[in-house]
Order: sequence, then structure tokens, then C-alpha cells
Amino acid sequence: MRSIAFVFGVSVAAFATTAASGAIIGSTSSLTWTTNGSLLDSRSFLVSALLPEYYRAESLFGGYQAFLVDLNENSLSIVADFAGAQSATFAPGTIIRIELPETIDVTAFTVSSLSQATGLSNANLSFAGRALEINVTGLQFSQAGGRADMAFSFVPAPGAIALMLTAGRVLNLGRRRS
Repeated sequence: MRSIAFVFGVSVAAFATTAASGAIIGSTSSLTWTTNGSLLDSRSFLVSALLPEYYRAESLFGGYQAFLVDLNENSLSIVADFAGAQSATFAPGTIIRIELPETIDVTAFTVSSLSQATGLSNANLSFAGRALEINVTGLQFSQAGGRADMAFSFVPAPGAIALMLTAGRVLNLGRRRS
């Protein structure tokens, strides 16, 4: 019986550690895109290490304008693709909001680099709890493939910390009785 408690404790601790250190990849998150308070799109998605999580394209004056959002363990990228125009610019009042898994709390969110893009600074970014918000008003891409890269950091949410502490306690109980 003691060994079952120990194995269970190890399993719970492994799960808790995975949730804390690999909280984004493989989890479900969501994206909401609004312009002037009107909802343009809202989706939930599984975060992949290989594929972008969001893609949207629209026809525009004989061409098209598209962008993708790629979410990783501690970074977020917006990449533009377009044809039929000299540049691609987000409309005034456009907000992209990403809700990350409930097991984390974001502690920082910053612009890390812009490539063939202008109009995005740390003043356009905000975060609260597990949400990242980007005011992309005026974000302009001068060439297809232009990108805006952002970085964020996080800590386990209080519920995840409680789970890790409980797992540690179960592990300790299993060790004492062995």
C-alpha cells in the first residue's frame, strides 16, 4: 500500500512539474479579435510547438491581407502576408487578446523585435492574470513575411502551486513510510 501512495505521489508531482514548466505547449488557449469593441473572431485552440495557432485572411481590393499568430512557451509572434497593396496596417481600435491556460499567471509582456514592421511598442501591450492583450492599432507591415515578436514570462497560478505543494507532501509521506 505504501508503494502505491508513493507511485501516485510521483505521478502527481510529475504532472504538477510539467504543468508549471511546460504550461503553454499542449494546452488549450483562446484568441479574441475585436475592432472598436465589435467581435471579429473568437477561437479556442491547442497550442502547438510546430504550427501557428491562428490564421486569418481576407480579400482586399483585388488582393488579400492575412496574418497569423504563433504562440510558444514564452513568446508570441504576429506575422503578415499580403498582396495587392504596398503595406498591411491594422485598423484603429483593433485588439488581439490571448487567454493562456488557467495554470499560469503572466508576470511580464514586452515587444522583443520588429522585422519589416512599425507601430508596435510596449505601450501597446498589457497583461492581467493569464491574459495577454495587444492593441495592434497602427501596426504596419511593409513586406509580406514582416513580423512582430513579443516575449512574456509567467509563474504557476496559485491553484497550480497548491497542487505542487500537495504532490510534494504526498511524496514525503511515501518516503517516510518506506
